[in-house]
This record gives sequence, structure tokens and C-alpha cells, in this order.
Amino acid sequence: MELVTYNKENASISRALEPNVRFCYRTGVITFNKGAMQLIGLNADVQVEFLHDKQNPEDWYVASCEKNGFPLRNNGKVQSISCNSSKVARRVIDSIKRIPGDDPIKITSLRISNTPVPYEGRKLWLLITSKPINSRYGLYKGKSIEKDH
Repeated sequence: MELVTYNKENASISRALEPNVRFCYRTGVITFNKGAMQLIGLNADVQVEFLHDKQNPEDWYVASCEKNGFPLRNNGKVQSISCNSSKVARRVIDSIKRIPGDDPIKITSLRISNTPVPYEGRKLWLLITSKPINSRYGLYKGKSIEKDH
């Protein structure tokens, strides 16, 4: 017999350090966790922008920028940073493939690739839309989520 032991030391992962970004369809709040902040170099003095590949509709990227981006704000004692854009949050969520008949996604988190993609002298970070994490499905107050974009 060859047994593998799983316990707190080898089986738990720290979600705070796994880079991800959370999108809320209804409010447009976009939140980067501590791992994403460290990976991309985000803080309240930096802005972000999201880039969508028209040729590959599921591919989304995030990049830091100095101007014309979404300003970031600290979330108090929580080790995360946020910005707002209902349009971006809704378009990202709508681009995620779902099983036909599933309820719409209300909130989801997407992992961020650890390796940047070089593009026109910049570093773009791929959002992994093929495997959303912590997704919440359903309706808001008994009504379908409108796609008004």
C-alpha cells in the first residue's frame, strides 16, 4: 500500500495569494485580490484598463496604465483593491461560456495568468475565463439580469 497524506500543510491553498479578479454584474465593482496586486503591481496610485480580443471573444486582459484607466481604491483592512465599471464587468461575465439553460452569472472570480503577454511594449495579464471560480448564479429580486450594453 502506498498512501498519500493530505493535511493543512499540503492540501490548503491561500486564495489571497492566488491572483484573481472578481466581477459583479449588478454593481460593476471589480476587485483585485492581494495576489493580483502583487503580480501586476497595483495600488491606489495606479489605474487599470481591460483589453478584449475581438478575434478570440473569451480572451480578456488587464494592464496597469498611467492615464485614461479606471482609478483604483483601497478596500480598508481587506487586502484588495477595486475599481468600478458596469460595462466591463457585464461584458466580461457575458463572454464566459455557460451550459445552455444555466441561470445568469451574478458574480464571478477569474484567475489571472502568472505570465504576462507582451503587447506593443506593455505587459498584459490574461484573465482565465475558461474556469471561473466562486461564481454565483441566479436572478436579482426575481427578475432576469438585463443585458443593457
